[in-house]
Amino acid sequence: MQDTNGQHLRFAAFELDPANELLRKGGVVVKLPPQPFKVLTMLASRPGQLVRREELCRAIWGDETAVDFERGLNTCMRQIRTALGEEAGSPQFIETVPRLGYRFVAAVDLTAAASPKLSPEVENLASTEILSRGPASSVAGGEQGLRRWRWWAALAFAALSATLLAVNFSGLRDRLRGQSDAPRIQSLAVLPLENLSRDPEQEYLADGITEALTTDLGKIGTLRVISRTSAMALRGTHKTVPETARELKADVVVQGAVLLSGNRVRITVQLVQASTDRHLWAETYERDLRDVLALQDEVAGSIANALRLKLGAGPRRYTDDLEAYQLYLRGRYALDRRTPAGGSMANALQYFEQATAKDPNYALAYAGAADTLLAIDFQSNGTMTSRLEAYRRAKSAAEKALELDPTLSEAHTALGGVHEREYTWEEAERVLRRAIELDPNNSAAHLTLGIELVFIQGRSEDGLGEIRRALDLDPLSFITHEYFAQALLVMGRYQEAVEQGRKATAVDPTQVTAYMSTGRALSLRGRHAEAVAVLQEADRRSAGGHFPQAWLGCAYVHANQRDEAIRLLQNNLKAASGRGAQNRKWLLFYGCLGDKDRAFDYLEKMYAEGDPVLPFWLAYPELAWMRPDHRFAALRQKLNLTR
Repeated sequence: MQDTNGQHLRFAAFELDPANELLRKGGVVVKLPPQPFKVLTMLASRPGQLVRREELCRAIWGDETAVDFERGLNTCMRQIRTALGEEAGSPQFIETVPRLGYRFVAAVDLTAAASPKLSPEVENLASTEILSRGPASSVAGGEQGLRRWRWWAALAFAALSATLLAVNFSGLRDRLRGQSDAPRIQSLAVLPLENLSRDPEQEYLADGITEALTTDLGKIGTLRVISRTSAMALRGTHKTVPETARELKADVVVQGAVLLSGNRVRITVQLVQASTDRHLWAETYERDLRDVLALQDEVAGSIANALRLKLGAGPRRYTDDLEAYQLYLRGRYALDRRTPAGGSMANALQYFEQATAKDPNYALAYAGAADTLLAIDFQSNGTMTSRLEAYRRAKSAAEKALELDPTLSEAHTALGGVHEREYTWEEAERVLRRAIELDPNNSAAHLTLGIELVFIQGRSEDGLGEIRRALDLDPLSFITHEYFAQALLVMGRYQEAVEQGRKATAVDPTQVTAYMSTGRALSLRGRHAEAVAVLQEADRRSAGGHFPQAWLGCAYVHANQRDEAIRLLQNNLKAASGRGAQNRKWLLFYGCLGDKDRAFDYLEKMYAEGDPVLPFWLAYPELAWMRPDHRFAALRQKLNLTR
C-alpha cells in the first residue's frame, strides 16, 4: 500500500484519514469498521490499479489461514459500498474485476492533513528566522524563551505554508504535489459511453449522450475535441487508455457508462490522463429520465470545471420534449450507420421528421434531417426529379434550423452542402466558414470546405490545410483519410497519395475506395504492375463492383495493356447501362480509353441527372486530356466552375 505520510485521501465528497482511521463525507464521520477501512485505504491509495484479492488477503489478514478470507473480503466490500453509497453493478468508486480483484476508479487527491507538514524549504527558513533573533535576554529564561520562540515560529510558518498552499503562490502547491511538470491539456476525446442495460434498444441513448458531451465540450475554444466518429471507431477494441489516446491524439479521455432503469437514468463519468492512465476526476449523476437534458449540461459543465476550463456560452437546450429528444437520438444513431441498402438512412430521416413533428422548434432535428437528405442523395442512383426534391427538402430543413438558431454550426454545414449541389460555390464557402467560426471542432465543415477548395476552386494548399484540420479532429475517419488521398491525386502529388491511400486502408480495410485511390496513384506514378495488383484486389473485395473495374481498365490502358481494358469494358457492357452510378462507370471506361465523344455523352448524362459528384470528378487527372475540348469548357460554365 502506498505510504500516505499522514496525508488524507480525498475523492468526490469523501476524505480518508488513514492515521486516525476516519472516513468523512462532507466533514461528517461515516462509520466503517477497521478491516473495511484498511481495504478501502489500500484501494484508494492506488487509484486505477488492479489490486488482487490475494494481495488484500495478505495485507489485511496476514497468514491467518483459519480466516475465511473470501467471506471476510466480500463482507468488507459490502460494508464499504454501503458507506460510499454505491452499488456493485454501477460502480462510482470501486470496480470489481471478476475472479481477480478490485480497482479504485474515482480520482483521488492526496492532500495535507489539517496541520500540514512543513516542506524542507520552509523548515530551513523557520530555523534561520529563529537563530537570527539571537540569545535570550537572560540566562535563567534563555532556554525556555528559545523554546517559546521556536513554537511561535513553527506556528507562524505553518500558517504561512497553509496560506501559500491554498493560493498556490508561484505554483508552490503544484510543486509540493509534484504537479509542476503536468502536461498542458490541449485535446480531449469522449469515448463511447457504455450501455450498462445490455439492451441493444437502449444503445441509442448512450451514443446520444456521448455525442452531446462531445458537442458541448467542443464549445471550449482552447480545447481540441476529437470527433465522436473516431472515438466510436475504437468501441470494443479492448485497448488501454494510453493506447486509445495515442490513436486519437488526445491528452485526456472521458470514460463512462449510462444505465436506464425504468424512468431513472444514471450517468457515470471519469476523466483519465492519457499518458499516465491516471484518474483525474470521477462523478456519478442520477436523475429522472425527463431531466436527462439538464443532466447532460451538468455533466459537461462538471468536466469543464475539472479541467479548469470554461465552456464559453455553454450548451443550448434545443428541446424540452423528452419524446422528441429520444427520436432525435434514434435518428442520429441510424444516420451514423449510413447503410442505404439496409434502410438506416431512411429510418434516420423518419426519426428526425417525427422529432420535428413533436417539437416544431427543434433546430437540431431539422439539421439532422438536412444531413440525412444530402447523404441519401450522394449515395443514391436517383433521377433528376428525385435529386431536385432531395435538395429542396434539405435546403428547407437547414434554413428552418438556422431560423430557429442562427448559431447552429451543424445547420450551416448542411446548408453549405446544399449550395454545393446548386453550384453556388462562393456562397457554399461563406456558409462553411461560418460553420467553422461557430464551432472550430466541426470536422465535417473543415472537410467539406477543404474538398471544395482543392477540387473546385483550385486553392489546393488552403484546401489541404482544411482537410488536415479535419483529420486532426477525426483521426480515425476513413472518409477523411480517403479524401485526403484524392486531394493529393488532384494536386499531382502521386507518391504522397500512395502513402495516404495506404493509411486509409489501414483505418478500414473493408472499404475498397482506398484501394482504388492507391491503385490510381500508383498508375499515375508509372508503377503499373503494382497499380494493376492493387486494383485487382479492390475488384476482388468489391465482388465485381462498378468502379474498381473501371479504374482497373484505366490502369490497363496506362500499362499499355489496352486489350485487357477493352475485354473488361465488354464484360461490363453485358449488364444494363442504367443510370446514376452506371454513368460514372462508363465515363471512366471511355475517358481512359480515349473515346472522347462517348465520354462527353456520359458527362452530359451526369449533368442532366444532377449527379453531385460531377463537378468534383472534372478535376480528376485521368480526365485531364479532355480539358482542351470546347465541350469541357461549356460544361464547366454550366457548373459555375469559373476558376
